[in-house]
Amino acid sequence: MTSYFSKSKTAFYSLIFTAPLFLIYEIGILSVSMDDLPVLRNGADVFMRQIMESIGLLGLQGFGFMSLIAVAAILISRIRTNQSFTINAMTLVYMVFESIAWMTGLFIIFSLSELYLLTTTVKGLMHQVVLSLGAGIYEELLFRVLLINGIAAIFKFALSWKKPMQYVGAIFISALIFSLFHFIGSAGDSYSFRILLFRIIGGLYLGGVYVFRGYGIAAWTHSLYDIFVLFAMHLA
Repeated sequence: MTSYFSKSKTAFYSLIFTAPLFLIYEIGILSVSMDDLPVLRNGADVFMRQIMESIGLLGLQGFGFMSLIAVAAILISRIRTNQSFTINAMTLVYMVFESIAWMTGLFIIFSLSELYLLTTTVKGLMHQVVLSLGAGIYEELLFRVLLINGIAAIFKFALSWKKPMQYVGAIFISALIFSLFHFIGSAGDSYSFRILLFRIIGGLYLGGVYVFRGYGIAAWTHSLYDIFVLFAMHLA
C-alpha cells in the first residue's frame, strides 16, 4: 500500500490520470462550438489562457506548447531519477476509488450546511458536465499546483519559513483567492459571506488533498464532486 501512495502522488501518474478529463473537456467544448452554441469555458481555463496570450502565446497553439513543455518536464524528470515508465493499471483504479472517497468527504461537509457551491449559468446538462470537468482540471492546476507551490516558494525564500508552515500558509491563502475568484465576472456568484466562508473551507479541503495526495486525485475529486452535485440537482 505504501507503494500505491507514493506512486499515485507523482506528477507522472497525475498526468496519466487527468489526461482523460482533459481530452473529454476539450472535445466537449469543441462539440458545443460546432453546435453553434455560445462557448463558455471554465473561468480558471480562460484566466490561464489570457495570461499566456499576454506573453505572446496565442490560442490553442500557445496552450498546446505550454502543455507540451509540462509533459516533457515530467518525462525528463522521470528519466533523470531512473523511474520506470510502466503504468500500473490497478494504481489508476485505486486512484479512482480514492477520489470518490475524497469527493464523498467533501459532499458530507457541504451537505451539513445545505450549501453545495456549484455555480452554473449555462443550459444543457452535458455542457454543465463538461464545465465540471474543466473545474477539476484547471482550478486545481491554477489554485493548487501553481498558487500553493508559488506561495510556498515565496514563504521559503522571502521569509525563510520551514516546509510545513510554507504549505499551511499557502493552502490558506490559495483557498481565500479560490473563493474570491468565484465572485468575479458576470457568471460569478453574488457576494455572500456565507458562500465565501464555505468555499474557503472547500479550498482548504482540496488544498490538503493536493498537498498530501497530488494533483491527479485533487482534480478528480473536484470534478467528481461537481458532477455528483450537478446530477443530484437535476434529479431533485
